[in-house]
Amino acid sequence: MNTTDFRFYTGALSTDFVATVGRRLAGGDERLTSAARLTEWLARAELVGPQKRVSDGDLQQARELREVIYRLVLARITQRPVTAADIRVINDWARRRTPAPQLSADEPFTLQTRDGDDVGTALGVVARDAIELVTSTRATSLRACEATDCGMPYLDLSQGHTRRWCSMKECGNRAKVAAHRARRKKDTAC
Repeated sequence: MNTTDFRFYTGALSTDFVATVGRRLAGGDERLTSAARLTEWLARAELVGPQKRVSDGDLQQARELREVIYRLVLARITQRPVTAADIRVINDWARRRTPAPQLSADEPFTLQTRDGDDVGTALGVVARDAIELVTSTRATSLRACEATDCGMPYLDLSQGHTRRWCSMKECGNRAKVAAHRARRKKDTAC
């Protein structure tokens, strides 16, 4: 998987948004590198149409919201307090009007947003998802990836709640390969 690909496997819209930065614990790989990339993420998350125009100001605000959500989720995972400033920011975003879903008449049926929906409205949906996530019973399933360079938050929905990595294909595979190499190195040293 390419490091610039978007991740939509963390279990919640808000944590998928946080995943627009990869390998956080190793300096971070920014995936929202332009207004066009933000448009792409919002469209793939089905919050706006692919032709929505996003400004550089929207991009900056989206990145700031993303970091607040990251700190909020991390605080919930670690049982640490959240700053008053972060609470204010997330609540301000969550107050934005809710987009009304519209059903397309085309077959197969598709969900559409109204033409007037804007980036702020879409980001408000993400903020509300974050608040609902950290205040719901689902929050007990929040985890942070154990890969030393990752730390991406995700919902552990595995049967035994024993998931350790955000993705077995990425971080889990790298960890298993590293463990295998360490075992082989130890065996050859004996």
